[in-house]
Amino acid sequence: AAAAWMLKPVEPRQVMRFTHRLGQEAFSRTGRPVLAISRDARRLVYVADTRLYMRNLDDPNVRPIPGTDENPSSPFFSPDGEWVGFWSSDGSLKKIRITGGTPVELTKAGNPQGVSWGVDDTIVYAVNDGIWRVSGNGGVAEHLVKTAAGERIHAPQMLPGGNAVLFAATTGTGLDGWDEGRIVVLRLDRGERTVIHMGGAYPRYVSTGHIVYALKDSLLALPFDLDTLQARGGPVPVVQQVRRSIADIGIAQYAISDNGSLAYIRGGDISRVSLALSDRTAAARRRSHTGS
Repeated sequence: AAAAWMLKPVEPRQVMRFTHRLGQEAFSRTGRPVLAISRDARRLVYVADTRLYMRNLDDPNVRPIPGTDENPSSPFFSPDGEWVGFWSSDGSLKKIRITGGTPVELTKAGNPQGVSWGVDDTIVYAVNDGIWRVSGNGGVAEHLVKTAAGERIHAPQMLPGGNAVLFAATTGTGLDGWDEGRIVVLRLDRGERTVIHMGGAYPRYVSTGHIVYALKDSLLALPFDLDTLQARGGPVPVVQQVRRSIADIGIAQYAISDNGSLAYIRGGDISRVSLALSDRTAAARRRSHTGS
């Protein structure tokens, strides 16, 4: 996993970069997001060896979070950075303190296609039938956005103010279908959808006034006006060679904090991996591979 301070706030500051290399552990559940960074950019969490690991970014050491050995995926931080949420293989969203302990079940959920925890203490997540919202304390989930016929939705994020949700939508298939999809904002009070940008997946709003999104193996930043919910310029490249999910859900393996600190996994698009079978004459026959 690599981290970089890329999007600058109003006052210029030095760009810093560093690389965190995994030790004996290996990323797991890579068909879903495996990275999360706290809003203040002090902590990084990732999924490896079917549990969660955490590193304080001012400390070179990494440690497993006790109590997360549930084959988790899709980690996400609470607004104050003191809790980590995740999807458990028992079919529910849970949260746990960063120090570990017993996970707290929030709600039952199908394997989500993106989860985020907003400053209004509500969690939004996407599954096959659309976007759902649940309190950070758990309870009954509310169906916010329903998918249209043939549509797929992922990567929801409640925007500041709590009246609009950002997400990506497509009617295409495969990674190309997501890259040809739409970045959308829906106003909850009116039920109105606004297409912010055509082409791109896995969008994230950051308080620098940008929407960061993935296109092929690159991340781009689109200037965005939170008051009008409109783009106010064209996209600019941020970083290349970002790992994409091997599953057909358009996920890009990156996470971004409020101040624009970016963590991502290098590697580019691995959705088109192939297996080859070889006979005794070394003649290979290729087999396509789709991950999960």
